[in-house]
Amino acid sequence: MKNLSLRLTIGFIAFIGLMYVANVKTNAQVIINEDFETWYPFQTIHSCEDDSIGAMGNGWTQSTDEAAQWRLNSGSTPTIATGPSFDYNPGTSSGAYLYLEPTNCDNIVVRLESPELNMDSVNYELEFAYHMYGLTIGNLAVDVWQGSYWETNVWVKSGDQGNQWHTAKINLSLFNGSNSKIRFSGRSHFNYYNEIYGDIAIDDIKLHPVANNDIAVVGIPQMSICPGTNDFFAIVENAGGNTINNYILNWSVDGIAQTAISVSDTILPGFRDTILLGNYNFINQNYDIEIFASQPNGLADTNNINDTLSVLQFQLSLNGNYSIGSTGDFVSFSEAVEAISNLGICGPVVFNVETGTYNEQITIGEIYGASATNTITFQSATGINTDVILQHQALEYSALVDLIVMF
Repeated sequence: MKNLSLRLTIGFIAFIGLMYVANVKTNAQVIINEDFETWYPFQTIHSCEDDSIGAMGNGWTQSTDEAAQWRLNSGSTPTIATGPSFDYNPGTSSGAYLYLEPTNCDNIVVRLESPELNMDSVNYELEFAYHMYGLTIGNLAVDVWQGSYWETNVWVKSGDQGNQWHTAKINLSLFNGSNSKIRFSGRSHFNYYNEIYGDIAIDDIKLHPVANNDIAVVGIPQMSICPGTNDFFAIVENAGGNTINNYILNWSVDGIAQTAISVSDTILPGFRDTILLGNYNFINQNYDIEIFASQPNGLADTNNINDTLSVLQFQLSLNGNYSIGSTGDFVSFSEAVEAISNLGICGPVVFNVETGTYNEQITIGEIYGASATNTITFQSATGINTDVILQHQALEYSALVDLIVMF
């Protein structure tokens, strides 16, 4: 048994590059628009469970070449510190998504195939959301059926991508055909100790034509937003085939329109830029924010799928004292870590932990807004370090070891 007695304080250098994507959705009509909300059955059993059917719906099929299946789920996945806790679209704990549940399975592959697609006439782009969280994530790949063979690994992502939804775009102009298909392949992965801690999830699959002049709002950068007046930014992308030199951005907070801006900004096809929308006096904890782009190069945007970004229940960053426990602000260490990972901090944060034993495994990465002064502290609420135990049973050189931290 390993025992560590400490008051845990964490200080990370602030970093830039993450996008706030929780509870985000776009609106428009597309060739494929699959959010899995009408699929069945909901399951949290292992993806390799014998004699079980996988998720089904809307003409999509699971490959019969593999024994494993994608599972349909809502809310959190069964294993702590893996998988999402809400879907991407509509971004709620009751929304549906597909995921690979690899617990107690050997290295497995799950494959989901679309219905047959006619992509003869114009060029198409595939968009989807993915979540890859856990210590032993394998990889997620997209393949395209060319009428007689699969073009594999058109897009691949490997390893832990953090506890958040990400989005991907794939230009499929090289794969025009009258009987094409899209396939999502997920692969599990063992670590050195023969353990599997990691779920791969997908949601919100869209296939649409590529327009010449297309300005998209794709997210907002992760920011430390504290009560008071803050600058607010949006991330835009040139999703069309022409270089964009100017466009208009409108935005609203809780349904109240803010001042629109006309942007002179040269963006090459496929590139992104971060734009200051203006500032807003944030007072409450939650806000609904909508950002709308229009008039790329002074012309009508003919692809409306990506014009509008709605951020539902945008929350301010953490600052001050919080509690962890059955009656606390967060019921577990995992919930607290998820909050600071998604929202960042804007001042010193202290988590006072109620007396008890917490059987959890947590991973704390870089936290936006953390620094030598903006620290994160986990401590026993009673001030007695033996009152709080965080433990996790793991394999060490083929032997079970209890890893215990006392606060």
